[in-house]
Amino acid sequence: MTKRHQVTIKRPATGLDDRGQNTGSLSTVLANVPCEIEQLSGLELIRAKKVFADATYRVRLWGDPSTPIETTDFLVWGSRTLHIGAVIDPDQTGVDITLLCKEEI
Repeated sequence: MTKRHQVTIKRPATGLDDRGQNTGSLSTVLANVPCEIEQLSGLELIRAKKVFADATYRVRLWGDPSTPIETTDFLVWGSRTLHIGAVIDPDQTGVDITLLCKEEI
């Protein structure tokens, strides 16, 4: 796997105020993570949509087992934001991870 891209994985604030609004700020889960980002098309897109209906990108990376990636997190890739719809960790080790994402418009 050629990791020619870099992303920062962010996590939204989880605190809530009296009205149910998020409080706090974004936190960085992992910074400058080397990865492979691939726009899905054809058969790959059809297969990915069975897991995450809005999938448009597949991101492959090596994670940190002590810092799990969640579907509430999102990726910052240059000026783009990719929302994570599915985290695929076939070995259940938290190391070799595939993310199915959609781009924020």
